[in-house]
Amino acid sequence: MEEGLVLAIDRTNWQFFKTNINFLTLALVYKGVAIPLMWTCLDKKGSSNMKERIAFLKHFFEVIAHEQIKCLLADFDIIGEAWFGYIINQIPVRIRVKKDTQISNSRSHLVNAFTLFRNLKPGEIRVLSGIRQVCGHPLYVVGVKQANGEYVIIATTDSPETSLGDYSLRWNIETLFGCLKSRGFNFEDTHMTELPRLEKLMGLLTIAFCWALLTGEWRSEHKPIRLGKHGRYVKSIFRYGLEHLKNIFINASIKVDELHQIFCIIAPKTGSPELFHMVC
Repeated sequence: MEEGLVLAIDRTNWQFFKTNINFLTLALVYKGVAIPLMWTCLDKKGSSNMKERIAFLKHFFEVIAHEQIKCLLADFDIIGEAWFGYIINQIPVRIRVKKDTQISNSRSHLVNAFTLFRNLKPGEIRVLSGIRQVCGHPLYVVGVKQANGEYVIIATTDSPETSLGDYSLRWNIETLFGCLKSRGFNFEDTHMTELPRLEKLMGLLTIAFCWALLTGEWRSEHKPIRLGKHGRYVKSIFRYGLEHLKNIFINASIKVDELHQIFCIIAPKTGSPELFHMVC
């Protein structure tokens, strides 16, 4: 892929008694996972609306230049005419649309998206010729029919030939949510319901997540992760690092050197001496 940041936007939600906890998150795609860059806890259940998403991203664009971004990946619950009108004038996008989204055909008539791909065989990809109207905006469209009969239809501002491959990286943000929740930090188990406190906790978990990720990368350089019989690694980089951190903290009194080592991973220039001595 060409140079530039690949971003994914999505939300994760759960309910604690009658309180809906709903995080809208913007993350950087990175080596099979995604690293949270910004988040906000929505005071409602369900998808974010156009005004919420625009306000959210405007804060991000105050920090990161548009030119640094290769593309933004999003699923079909983050669509809409006004939203498309805003985002495609900011940065390149790869956004999945629903199968009944109105898209112009070769005669400029609006039809349901899936009708433009319904004669595909499972696994076959089709890039529609030229620019099409999607939610009232000019975009390229590419689609594939999956083995289960479902369609993955992507609206993209550019590079339609590679947009499906780009979009497949969106799954990395789902992996992130899994790491923060059931496969890592059990974020859903918190009894907090105050949104500002939850947002601060998300910040702490992001630091811990990055620490585990960096530790996993460092550890795999010295002791590679084992391949299973299926030919895939038996653990993710995140899990590999998290287990190593847990083992050291549980046995900190007898693993002082290793404790110092993992502090150097998260703060290589200083070795975090103050934090290290505080823990010791």
